[in-house]
Amino acid sequence: MKTLISGIVFIIAAIIVWWSITDRSAYNDHLQPVMKQPYLEIFMDNFKITALNSLGQVDYILSGKRIERYHNSENATAFLPVFKFLQQNNQWLITAKTAIINQKNNTIKLSNNVVMQQQNQPQAIKITSQTMLINTLTQTASTNSPIEFLNGQSKMQSTGMIFYHRKNVFELNRKVHGFYLNTPSNDRQTNSNNLLESP
Repeated sequence: MKTLISGIVFIIAAIIVWWSITDRSAYNDHLQPVMKQPYLEIFMDNFKITALNSLGQVDYILSGKRIERYHNSENATAFLPVFKFLQQNNQWLITAKTAIINQKNNTIKLSNNVVMQQQNQPQAIKITSQTMLINTLTQTASTNSPIEFLNGQSKMQSTGMIFYHRKNVFELNRKVHGFYLNTPSNDRQTNSNNLLESP
């Protein structure tokens, strides 16, 4: 009799263990696809990032309406970003609709209605484009997209450009055309007004 009861108890225990393992396995299989879905790892509204150089001085400031990063990506996305190059007597403000930030590569790629505006200058330079790539390490801003370059009454267009912030130098890449009007407030002095064109 004891053997029969022991056998029944053993069989019942085995069934319970088997049922719990099978049920948990089915539960885990059901949850697994959900866990594979990307999810927001970090986000912040009305954010502001201030980057310092090796001397402890402010190199640039990035702010915006929202920043977010998914767990499976090295990139963070910023919405309505405002990027500020900050050096004495050479300050620039760059705005766009979105930006992709990659800290590993030290890059910020701005997209959609990019406007780059010189600050604290009477005849401020203004550049518009659809994309712009900023390298925060080399302090450069570049694009392969068409740009419009405005400086006072001067107006030029180009396909692509690069701006060296530390040197305050622009290079217009190709298909450059437009006109440069010499005015007393322009930094570069020439003896006449110039019409610019290139292949």
